[in-house]
Amino acid sequence: MHSVDTSDLMNCADEVKPETAAELKAVLADLDAAIRPIETRYGFARSFQLRPAPEGKAGSVMTLRLTHRAGHSITSERLCRPDAGPGRNDTQAEGSGESYGR
Repeated sequence: MHSVDTSDLMNCADEVKPETAAELKAVLADLDAAIRPIETRYGFARSFQLRPAPEGKAGSVMTLRLTHRAGHSITSERLCRPDAGPGRNDTQAEGSGESYGR
């Protein structure tokens, strides 16, 4: 079994801090770029899938699958509601909600 060097994760947390909600999209890309090499080093990979929300609910359901090179995996689902911020059309609101879901 490998031990995890938590200093990698602490450095990520220090480097990626949004000042405003408007910075979140860029921060998600930065966070992914910081975390992905650590995940890879320990044999993990993430994948996301979207499907329509159940009838009567707005948005989509996002499924995260976390897999390990040894063959283990776990999934988690989240309802991603549209984020209808100022000036967003329906498509932009859906995309924004999905970004928050990641």
